[in-house]
Amino acid sequence: MAELEVLNEIWGLDQRFTNLLLTQQKLIHRERVGAKVIKRHDAAKTPFERAVAAGVLSPQKKAALTRARNAMRPGELKREIDQLCRRLEQLAVSKAPKPINRVNRAFTRPPRPGSQLEEACSFPEVFK
Repeated sequence: MAELEVLNEIWGLDQRFTNLLLTQQKLIHRERVGAKVIKRHDAAKTPFERAVAAGVLSPQKKAALTRARNAMRPGELKREIDQLCRRLEQLAVSKAPKPINRVNRAFTRPPRPGSQLEEACSFPEVFK
């Protein structure tokens, strides 16, 4: 359960980082000329900038997102995500089972009495 809580924290931070800070290009046109595909993209914008430009946000929501973006510190956010990833890795490693060292006992145990293997492995009386 602890892993899920850490993952939820990472996803929340990553969502803010991606939607407010990372720019993305959107495909606006694709044309095929023979075997070649020519793609045209628009200028890179963050999802926040696209939502503001589309005019789908209420003034209160736009103001809240703008304040959140302006208050965000990308370096600090990245360090926090990295720290949570290290914690998640520690939790996963601590729960990993220890590897089992299996030994092939067929080669180390003596043959059973009366088995064909015993007859095949026995030496003639001359060598004993």
